[in-house]
Amino acid sequence: EPNYRKLICELLVQFYHLGWATGTGGGMAIKNKATGNIVMSPSAVQKERLKPHNIFVLDRDAKVVEPGIVTDADTLGVLTKQLRLTACFSLFMACFEVHSSTGCVIHSHSKNVALVSLMFEDAVEIAGLEMIKGISGHSNIEPCVIPIIQNTPQESQLTARLQRALEQYPTSFGVIVRGHGIYVFGENWQAAKQHAECYDYLFATIIEMRKLNVGQSNARLFQTQYFDRFPVRTADIEHDDDRVIADTAEHEQHPHYALFLVHTHPFLARCRHDMKPVPMIRSLVWQSHDHSVLMINQRIIPQQFGTVR
Repeated sequence: EPNYRKLICELLVQFYHLGWATGTGGGMAIKNKATGNIVMSPSAVQKERLKPHNIFVLDRDAKVVEPGIVTDADTLGVLTKQLRLTACFSLFMACFEVHSSTGCVIHSHSKNVALVSLMFEDAVEIAGLEMIKGISGHSNIEPCVIPIIQNTPQESQLTARLQRALEQYPTSFGVIVRGHGIYVFGENWQAAKQHAECYDYLFATIIEMRKLNVGQSNARLFQTQYFDRFPVRTADIEHDDDRVIADTAEHEQHPHYALFLVHTHPFLARCRHDMKPVPMIRSLVWQSHDHSVLMINQRIIPQQFGTVR
């Protein structure tokens, strides 16, 4: 697999400069779907200095058929000529096995992932951001959910947890390891790279939103404090280029409640209790667990319910 071995080296250089594969961390595996062979990076080496002959090749039964070797010209920071297969081996294989269409898995030690993993409990939930569309099968108006599993002292000890998360969240293309990193996959190396880049962008955006106290953090707090008191049922939603308008039958039972619809661009929304157009600048879509949709706007929340912090 000479091309895939070279490709892994090239991509790991990019990931190193993104901060995903520094300090010998991170790794990658690509499956040749024509032969069933899998190429994988080695463990505990300077990932940005890898050469094609350092990369391992495994057959369809996950047996090493071409080990990675070290030459006198290599500068990998190792004292032995014998390289070890990546410590991510069993986790890469779990991704290939649970999702049979997977052609590539990337393990990243991104700082954005480590930070966002400490901000959520069981899963990261994101909505209303355009880059969600870069995750296969997702749109920017529906929640994107990425599971989080707890870290372990040894990488291989994560395998069972990762496999359960893959099975419980079949639409996710990533599994976050708290305080550690993320495993991201796709049907080929292009899709896996795209997913990894989009997830990292989304995580970085969530971190900045939290710093600025805008968007998603307020949405979660709003849902916790007000959703039970002001249930939402959406009906008759109309779309055009400039606005989204909705009505709700709940207004009569909750006269102080106003339903606000949002969009990723500025638009006009109608407030049910007085039907006056309300300009909305900062906004976010939040979908509740029972699939009703809670729409909020930061400029309106303080006027309706008091300041949310």
